[in-house]
Amino acid sequence: MIDFTLEEIYIFKTCNTTNKNKSIQVLKTYLNTDDSAMKEMVQSVIDKLHKVTEQEFHELINYPV
Repeated sequence: MIDFTLEEIYIFKTCNTTNKNKSIQVLKTYLNTDDSAMKEMVQSVIDKLHKVTEQEFHELINYPV
């Protein structure tokens, strides 16, 4: 499984969806910020989500945080 940081998992979980493509769509809306550090982290999550399998995605959804 691709390594996500705890912060990236928290950001991902704010999407509140069980669909990988929908999660990516929601995360793309987060890129509309002036905070460059936040943009960088969100883009990292998007890039990683593109690479995970559906099984890994569902493991991520159920990751206990």
